[in-house]
Amino acid sequence: MGGMERDEGDPFFEGDVVFTTIDQLLSSYIGAPVSLPRRLANMPAGALIGSCIVFDEFHLLEPERAQATALDLAHRLRQYSRVLLMSATFSGKGVEEIGRRYKMGKREVLPEEIKRPDRPETKRRFIWSNQTLTAEPVLSKHRKKSIAVCNTVDRAVGLYRSLVSLAKERGMEDRILLLHSRFLPEDRKRKEDEILKIFGKEGGDRAILVATQVVEVGLDISADVLHTELAPASALLQRAGRCARFGGEGTVCVYELPLKGEGRSTAPYTGTQASLIGATADGIAAKSGEVLGFKEERDLVDEVHAETDLRVLKSINPNSRRLEINKAIREGSGANVRLLVRDVDAVNLVIHRNPGRLRMELPFPSISVARSVVKGFLAELRSKGELGKALMLSPSEDRVESENYAPEANWKAIEKVEEADQTFYICLPPDLASYTPEEGLVLGRPGRCVFEQDIGEADHVYEPYSYRKETWVEHVERVMGKYSEQSEKHRVGATRLGKELGVAPEKVEQMGLLAAALHDLGKLAKEWQDKIWLWQKSVRPREPRDCFLAHSDFDGTNDQQRKRIRDPKYRKPPHAVESYYAGLEVLMRSLPEALEVDRIEVVAALGSAIARHHAAFASTLGEFQLDAGYREEVRNVLGRLGVDMDDLPDHPSATQRQKFAQDWIINPEHERHEDVLPLYWYVARRLRLADQRSHDWTGEGHES
Repeated sequence: MGGMERDEGDPFFEGDVVFTTIDQLLSSYIGAPVSLPRRLANMPAGALIGSCIVFDEFHLLEPERAQATALDLAHRLRQYSRVLLMSATFSGKGVEEIGRRYKMGKREVLPEEIKRPDRPETKRRFIWSNQTLTAEPVLSKHRKKSIAVCNTVDRAVGLYRSLVSLAKERGMEDRILLLHSRFLPEDRKRKEDEILKIFGKEGGDRAILVATQVVEVGLDISADVLHTELAPASALLQRAGRCARFGGEGTVCVYELPLKGEGRSTAPYTGTQASLIGATADGIAAKSGEVLGFKEERDLVDEVHAETDLRVLKSINPNSRRLEINKAIREGSGANVRLLVRDVDAVNLVIHRNPGRLRMELPFPSISVARSVVKGFLAELRSKGELGKALMLSPSEDRVESENYAPEANWKAIEKVEEADQTFYICLPPDLASYTPEEGLVLGRPGRCVFEQDIGEADHVYEPYSYRKETWVEHVERVMGKYSEQSEKHRVGATRLGKELGVAPEKVEQMGLLAAALHDLGKLAKEWQDKIWLWQKSVRPREPRDCFLAHSDFDGTNDQQRKRIRDPKYRKPPHAVESYYAGLEVLMRSLPEALEVDRIEVVAALGSAIARHHAAFASTLGEFQLDAGYREEVRNVLGRLGVDMDDLPDHPSATQRQKFAQDWIINPEHERHEDVLPLYWYVARRLRLADQRSHDWTGEGHES
């Protein structure tokens, strides 16, 4: 998920069992993973091949965005994956429509099946209030444990402060906690652990929790009384699930929303979700004072959501959504996440006096805040003449085939509010924002906290940008070895891909190994070797040029080397698309004979994985000439696969270079490429992981 520290997360979905968020999963599916830079965008999607994909709380997905995209995923990958949609609060008519449209089976859990002999029956009484949620009713109804849920962070912080102040006035010593999305990871984890201890099944302390939607799912907690602002029925009932969760009697108090203009302030609910709030209010008000059981809650969901669910599902044309997703996969634009997954665009906020001191190649603390909220705050700063105090990160040019360099960054003062649309990082000085472990990030209130970077022993573990000398043959053999090591974890994917291609799983594995063998042919080009040896000689002046190199010695902890390698004279030309071009004929000749799919399409999938093993959208073929002696190098590698070779093509003509991407790079918008897109995802992911893991041997340290 987002906001995790280095080595804590799993951005490529490598775990055997992975728990992640809708944003992470679906953004990866459409080629724009929200937690990865664009150059790595083709790595996570391959994890879906051969997996069981479970969408829990499916009803929470925005119908026009994430819900429709998830259904497209289920349909596209039906031959390669298993998909389960789960919900306790999705309308019955909506379920029937999905089953009809996408030919899905249905399993409904009956009330008697979820009864537990070790847990008393739960009875929740719902109370409607025409007033907005304030501290007074929370304290007046408080018995032992209370939870109050606000729809926005600002209102949650405000309610928390009011409760702390009022409780102090009344001499109450009950613990009062606050949980929302604007905490640093370590503080949020500490808070969640404390909340689980207090509000979990065995919790005994008296306490009040103020929270946002973060408690709707994922936290197994319960309170005697739950106070909540009005929300769509499905979300409201999810919150209610935190009342008397472990059995017994509980009270759910639902409060009117603040007014904004001529109507309710429905944020963060917009569009269809916002339109459901009025009907939810009517439904709760009509049942105020009643105990709502399983059936009554389901009836409320159907009453509020059924017609809207049907209307939205029928308004979405699956073919049109498929075309939109194919376009998104081709483009890799983050803007498509807002169109196809969730209309929440976030900026990472940093509190720091001098962000230029931050090392961009290493993680640094930040908090994700909706871009609309950030722009609203910047507008306030502009009105006060303080906009220039806010800084934005302007990344340097992205070198798509970056090796042996640490990223550069430039922090500049924000001159216009609209500039916030052009960055993912904004830095505020502590006189414009505060942060405390109790309240989290608060915009507009001065504080003392700055987000310091914990470098620790980073100077000695600079693996992502440190290399040791490695010959071309050594590197390719290591990549092939790492690719083979993955095979057991990917056997289901290989089996299902093989079934669709008409070949045995072993043939799918062999095709991937062939891609690994060919992935760095472009490094055998004369100019590429000249450049890498120029650098190697600068580090090891006496070393003879007696081999083809894949990597040179480079010490990422050495400031002088880090600066010197940016000299244009050491910049190596691209090699990945060139590797595909050089290996094209070998690929074409070496595919299994029994393929039931057009061989050219399969070559496009495998070759595109080669072309994009450094940058997910690389497509430009450059001029290159293979260096004398390359034949022996390639024969040494291909011979291990039983593949013969003639001279490899190089010197592409201007016409060939111009047309190469059009003719040979996979494009999901081309109907003929749709069938092999899963193969491309699968091989690209495995090849890139193998290439990354092939550097593990460098962990022994650097030669002096």
